[in-house]
Amino acid sequence: MNWLIFALISVIALSISNVLQRVLMKDDKSDAFFCAAIISLFALWRGFIMPPITRLPLNFFLLTVLYGSGTVFIYKALQYIEASEATILTASRSIITILSALIFLHVFLFLKPK
Repeated sequence: MNWLIFALISVIALSISNVLQRVLMKDDKSDAFFCAAIISLFALWRGFIMPPITRLPLNFFLLTVLYGSGTVFIYKALQYIEASEATILTASRSIITILSALIFLHVFLFLKPK
């Protein structure tokens, strides 16, 4: 049942994130480098450990391309539609993630391990 709580937290956090992104992305100018610097400082402060990229280079390449393009599309959508509409569309990410885990990774969240 923990997954349901995490899914609800994800939907709430995503809703807040979309409203903040909409406010920050009103103009065509965005301060992505400032955000990257904040995230980098936080990662270094918390003890960032580099993942083994050399073992799975294709996976990391696909992760970078897909996540980056998804982020760009979300920012562009927030520039064209209202934050309330974007929240409805993007809040389904947690549901899609859960369904993808069930289908592709054969993760059964409803069953407790024996």
